[in-house]
Amino acid sequence: MEIQREKTYLVLNYCANPVSVVTRYDQFIMEPFAGGEPSSLPLTLDEIQQANNNSKLFKTGHLRFEPEHEEEIYDVLHIRDWKDILTNEQVEDIVLHPTAEKIEDILKIDEPRYFNRIYGVYMGLKNAGYSISKSVDVTMSARYKELVNGKKTTNLIVNKKEDNSETKIAELEEKLAQMQQMMEKITPQEQNSDEKNAEPDSITPKEVHSVTKKEATKTSAKASKTTKTKE
Repeated sequence: MEIQREKTYLVLNYCANPVSVVTRYDQFIMEPFAGGEPSSLPLTLDEIQQANNNSKLFKTGHLRFEPEHEEEIYDVLHIRDWKDILTNEQVEDIVLHPTAEKIEDILKIDEPRYFNRIYGVYMGLKNAGYSISKSVDVTMSARYKELVNGKKTTNLIVNKKEDNSETKIAELEEKLAQMQQMMEKITPQEQNSDEKNAEPDSITPKEVHSVTKKEATKTSAKASKTTKTKE
């Protein structure tokens, strides 16, 4: 949709705090996000451009636009990576359902005011009593301190080691299949001979198969309770 300079477009504030918008001749205070709805401010394209020149509010995601106009407006503002700017909803998902890849998206942020918005969403969830993993707490706190100390490139490393219980189960099942094939190759005479020579407390091939299969069941049960991505 082609945008027009004489038309006004809604600027939206999804933040939990008021945001000040300064244009060429005016200054506005936008109310915080409340009741599930962002506050809005109608501005012309010229006013939006001036506000963008005066601050980084659009680059840091503090202010956004209506979906049907955002691509064209961001293009006018020369904000090429606007799709990578995390929304508050995306931040909530990262904090409550973290993965190594999601945490890396947080650590890539090197603009202090942008990270402050992310940190504000995190603290809002924490203060509201949401369950947040220890790894997220440590990561957010450490990255916050890095940026406060002027360190834009993080030294934090995300542990990408994944739970490989499913792989172990597959390997165990393969070994069971190989054992079964070996047992099928044993002739009745060999099996009878082994049973005669076996010690009283020894385990026959049939019992080995039974015990191993039981272990595989236990491993499978543990795997179903294990999160695939380590926080």
